Amino acid sequence: MILGNMQVLEIMKTHVVKTTPDATLAEAADLLDLYQTTGLPVVDAAGCVQGMLAECDILRAVRELSGSVARSQPVRDWMTIPAICIGENEEVGQAARLLNEMGLKRLPVIYRNGEESSAC
Repeated sequence: MILGNMQVLEIMKTHVVKTTPDATLAEAADLLDLYQTTGLPVVDAAGCVQGMLAECDILRAVRELSGSVARSQPVRDWMTIPAICIGENEEVGQAARLLNEMGLKRLPVIYRNGEESSAC
């Protein structure tokens, strides 16, 4: 099977570490460190993707504020919105185009109702 004809759900990562808008940047940084990743989908209580938080967002907060102030800031104030997402039934080629054209490193995968299913 040619990779471009595969659906995203065939290659996506199924265990995704995520955070919430109310979490602090310190809590999010701990998750990034613990799971050795560079970004987290930010989801609401229903599991719908609200944005993305990357290491660079945390570093921007530290640069603009003092380190101790940045640690207590809510994720919602520093996350990138909107998150660029893709449906699980889309072709892998479309995901690759989005990643390349938008300069993204991660792409949350969503079910039809907008709830996050994973990331690739």
